[in-house]
Amino acid sequence: MPERIEVHPDFDKLSYENDIALIKLNSPLVFSKHIIPVCISQSTASGKWGNLIGWGSTEEDGPLSNTLQYAELQILTNHHCEKMFNQSRHFQYISSSFLCAGDDSGQIDSCIGDSGAPFVVQINGVWYLYGIVSWGIGSICAEPGIPTVFTRISTFYDWIKNVTSLHF
Repeated sequence: MPERIEVHPDFDKLSYENDIALIKLNSPLVFSKHIIPVCISQSTASGKWGNLIGWGSTEEDGPLSNTLQYAELQILTNHHCEKMFNQSRHFQYISSSFLCAGDDSGQIDSCIGDSGAPFVVQINGVWYLYGIVSWGIGSICAEPGIPTVFTRISTFYDWIKNVTSLHF
């Protein structure tokens, strides 16, 4: 159970800007082969490949998955992400607080139930949290040309550091 939940003070429910919260647990986690720590990324590098991991639906309007799913996606520039949305007639502004990732086929994506799921990149054997699933287009899942939109963790590095040093 959570002892404390700290929602970003500037979270906007309409635009999903600052879509991040921190949770302090009542008791420490016990690390195992299934539960490992992750480092907070300070990088914004596009082009890297990472893994989206979640329990979301595997099809539009389908039930949540009983099996933990993962998808390998490539980080895109925000300009390229906006261009992809525009070309698919889903006009979106992608601010610097967001990170987009996708694959060339467009068949791999987050879906309903994946909000808050991590997007991690492994560098020299160390896992880094680059993003958390933020929003998508309605109930559309894995539509070609539509990337996944994440909250960009590096944007919130200082906020995370400040909140965890004060309250956690």
